[in-house]
Amino acid sequence: MAPLHREGSTTASLANPATSGARRRIAILAGSTGVLATRASGLIRTLTGGRHAVLVLAPEATPATVPGIAASGATIRPMPARQSGLTLFAERAEVAALAAELGDFAPHIVLVGGVANRVVALRAARRAKAERTVLLVDTMPIDADRWAKRALELADAAVFYNADQPKMLTALGHLPADLPYMMVPGAGVDLARFAQRPLPAFGNGAVVTMSAGVDGGDGALQFCEAARLLRARGSNVRCRLIAPAPLGHVGLSRDTLASYADVAEFLGPLDDTREALAACHVFAYASAGEGMPQPILEALATGRPIVTTNTPGCRDTVDERVNGCLVPPGDPAALVAGIESILKRPDLIPHLARASRAKAERRFDERAATAAMMSALGVS
Repeated sequence: MAPLHREGSTTASLANPATSGARRRIAILAGSTGVLATRASGLIRTLTGGRHAVLVLAPEATPATVPGIAASGATIRPMPARQSGLTLFAERAEVAALAAELGDFAPHIVLVGGVANRVVALRAARRAKAERTVLLVDTMPIDADRWAKRALELADAAVFYNADQPKMLTALGHLPADLPYMMVPGAGVDLARFAQRPLPAFGNGAVVTMSAGVDGGDGALQFCEAARLLRARGSNVRCRLIAPAPLGHVGLSRDTLASYADVAEFLGPLDDTREALAACHVFAYASAGEGMPQPILEALATGRPIVTTNTPGCRDTVDERVNGCLVPPGDPAALVAGIESILKRPDLIPHLARASRAKAERRFDERAATAAMMSALGVS
């Protein structure tokens, strides 16, 4: 989690030493309340515990939708509504509305996460006269050509969740040579809350679980197809899917999930995944790539072998054949092969489980991730 030294950067930290010890007003802009609850709560609690003032803006965010964050003392408001259309006038109107919301708070620092239009958010932060803007690249991003270059040019610093992100953006010519940045391997996981749990007995067959995370989509369908293949092979494996709330992603609807009811058990959206993770033997995660998959971090902490795709973010969670295995993306048959390769040696699963927990403790502790984010923001 140490800052990366790069050509054009002369500092070993993204922190501003002139302000790092002072009380700051920090605005955090997020793409959804789900992201806030699962990936930002630890940072927000640490900031408010350090007596910094925190404003949280996200679509439809209210104290009732993120009660845990509200309890920390942060101010929570909904993001101003997006303007319809893609015209320059609509973008200017969005910037003005968001700048007015920020202006009332007068932030010293603005952290921009996975909001729909990062350029608008960063322009609004500048108009609100924020001293420092930090861009968190918490998605891959697949849509890099549309926003990344402008956003990175507007930011004072950037934080990436995996090494593939800056590599890709550099190859595209989007990452400014003089922009300081650091890598933080995701938001981390609360190791006390997600304690290591004993593996269940194999009496009724093995259980493989996947969580679609807050983004949902194709990964869940890949898992359901893998479940269908496992059933066709006569495998004694129970497949269970934790889907995000609300449903409604492209391809992920209740009708679609119902079509797989004979091969996969749909657990529905769960506010707390700990018992579902404790009940499985293997955690699977099909993804085309992302920043750092929070569902896998929770499964690691629980102590479960991981079968996931060899894609950005996902590949960082697995040491091949030490705590799981990597498979090609977009290939349900490959996902099945990975799952079966773990289950055919049940005697090794406890070793893989312990290795997963050790990896969570070594690399994905929420406290270390939060400390790195505090450094990126320039506060202590």
